[in-house]
Amino acid sequence: MKAKHTALYILLIYCFVQLSGAFFYAPLYHFIEANHHDLTKAELTSYAKGWYIFLSMGVGVLLSALIILRDRTFLKAAPQLPIIRSISWGVAGFILLVIGQIVGNAIERMLGITTASTNTSNLIAMSEIAPILIIATVLFAPILEELIFRRIVFSWLQTKMNIWFAACISALFFALMHNDFSHLLIYWIMGMILAFLYKKTGRILTPIVAHILLNSLVIFS
Repeated sequence: MKAKHTALYILLIYCFVQLSGAFFYAPLYHFIEANHHDLTKAELTSYAKGWYIFLSMGVGVLLSALIILRDRTFLKAAPQLPIIRSISWGVAGFILLVIGQIVGNAIERMLGITTASTNTSNLIAMSEIAPILIIATVLFAPILEELIFRRIVFSWLQTKMNIWFAACISALFFALMHNDFSHLLIYWIMGMILAFLYKKTGRILTPIVAHILLNSLVIFS
């Protein structure tokens, strides 16, 4: 399987994950409604959304893994640091992400943006009703997003332009996909740091580790 086809297939899987709600959310909602009469309407909606996100992202990760297993070169697109150093950079990257968020929040306050992240608030609220969502938020989302925005988008853009432009554009796509426009800057800073981590080690595992640790901090703090 050629690497360019691998990237295409994973992009299609990601699109499926993002759009599958139009086909599968309603049947899942009605199934849960028929089996959980104790939930209020608001709780039912959160519960169904939590399970839908878990299932769709879980399928996305599984399908992506199966495709990557058929093309081992896909994860070796650049020279790589040893695995232990790469993981260490992932931990260090987590600290960089926390600092980046602090800086981003400070800039937003200077611009008069004081509201909490809608995306984060919604995920935390849904996780309280459907704890299964925590797995999707902490594990599945970082894996899929790093494969898409760092391994595929950032790597491809590097072949077309200066690395800084590639990082900026891929980070912007990453920020826009979170659909939280008031906090676009914070997500953009995250994207830049994650691109740096991938470039530094050549292993997609590094930004995945940093991303998992950050999401864990947000969910469990």
